[in-house]
Amino acid sequence: MSSSTESQPVRRGEAGGPRLLDGAVTWLVSLLLVLGGLAFAFAGTLFTQVASGSWVARMVAEGRLQSTELTAAELTDVTNALLWWGGAGLVVVGLAMVVAGVGFLVVRRRTRAARGDGSPDTVTSAVVGAVVTVLTAFVPLSPVLGGAAAAYLRKGDRETALRVGALAGLVAAVPVVVLFAFLVGGFAVVASELALGAVTGIVVLALVFSLFVAVLYTVGLSALGGYLASGLAGPAADDEHGQQPAT
Repeated sequence: MSSSTESQPVRRGEAGGPRLLDGAVTWLVSLLLVLGGLAFAFAGTLFTQVASGSWVARMVAEGRLQSTELTAAELTDVTNALLWWGGAGLVVVGLAMVVAGVGFLVVRRRTRAARGDGSPDTVTSAVVGAVVTVLTAFVPLSPVLGGAAAAYLRKGDRETALRVGALAGLVAAVPVVVLFAFLVGGFAVVASELALGAVTGIVVLALVFSLFVAVLYTVGLSALGGYLASGLAGPAADDEHGQQPAT
């Protein structure tokens, strides 16, 4: 006589403990995205207010802000433009983070309801890894930690860990790309109005090169973190639904 308590395949995240933990992580990540977004938007608003005032002009007049290539008036206009456009970029990034935080919560809740499984997929793991990268930005080589967190959550072989780590780095780099785009655009506008000539090309190239280095640094170290954490991630899932491979 067969017992009704025969063991059945259990999907990851199906137990109460893991599901509860996954729910807590989902809420925490969403909260951090929303609060971080509001902080960015507030800081951006402050920058635009500074650019609208006379603070920069005073700094230039007192000699605390100088340039060998620009006149005092040009330096004031360029600095104010960079502050205003940078502030606008921070506001856009902040609002996008708020939307992303709410969207992340909604998508994760719907995914859990549809699958009955709270185990993180690749995108979810990458988002969590990106948040870890931002939160630990004060730590040297912080993208390594973000990539490692993403790989640990996703669980897989070295190739999967490398991929999800790199994706986490790309997600973390998106706000930087948006901010640099605003800075480059703002400088190009004011430089064209002031007819700065060769200075425009030099500054734009410097900004673009800085962006390239920042993205390469973030994605590369994040991928490295994923690769290093692959040994801790555990066995690979057979699909995005988080089911264990059949044995």
